[in-house]
Amino acid sequence: MIVVTENCDVAHGTIVNKMSAFLMWEVFCETAYLTLGSTRDIGGFSFLRKQSDKLRLFATTSYINTPTTFVGLSGQRQNDLMQTGGFTWSLNERWTLQGTGGSSNHGGMGRAEVNYISPNLVFFAAGSLSAPLFPLNQVFSLFSGTRSMKSDSR
Repeated sequence: MIVVTENCDVAHGTIVNKMSAFLMWEVFCETAYLTLGSTRDIGGFSFLRKQSDKLRLFATTSYINTPTTFVGLSGQRQNDLMQTGGFTWSLNERWTLQGTGGSSNHGGMGRAEVNYISPNLVFFAAGSLSAPLFPLNQVFSLFSGTRSMKSDSR
């Protein structure tokens, strides 16, 4: 997911970024250079809305142009349209839940996460599932692995 940032950062291609107490939105475009032949071109619109003190909603609509192989030597590229959206829900000052879903012309994705933060313990667990050609896999160069589970504590 493309993260909506609070400040305009021209290096990341932000064109417009507006923020109010309850709504933040951004129009963006960026080229990510992994190797000369494997640039990823991204453009779109994101928003983050504070529904309440405990609930935030977010969504991103984007166009992504990526090579069909990791190093991009084939010269072939694919165009993707993608929509992602989700929520962050703070149950209390220690527990947070987050869910994200998305669809594109090359499949879908889903991700869920739970976080616990206290002075003595930090814990998170997350799981995701996506189609092999879902555009975010291509942006982050994840040409394998469409399922993941992670957890950690400190």
